[in-house]
Amino acid sequence: MHSDTEERKRLFREHLLRFVPLTAHICRILKERKGGRAPRARFEVELEDHLNRRAAERTLRAATAWGRYAELFDYDDKTRSFSIISHHQ
Repeated sequence: MHSDTEERKRLFREHLLRFVPLTAHICRILKERKGGRAPRARFEVELEDHLNRRAAERTLRAATAWGRYAELFDYDDKTRSFSIISHHQ
């Protein structure tokens, strides 16, 4: 059962990186940055160039939840920042 869950997460992770540009972008930025961290505001501003504020918020919230589930990155509500998960660096 555990291996089924891990396999689903692996497939989900691969699909997020391939078919969800925002998720791939967040991962790329985190990998490029020393310390593997980036503020949420950076991505909000970028999304608001293309979407209204409410749509940008919903989009980023979904990408955050999906990325966390797939174990691509972590998100800290307190600091409002993303961080790369060490085994994906």
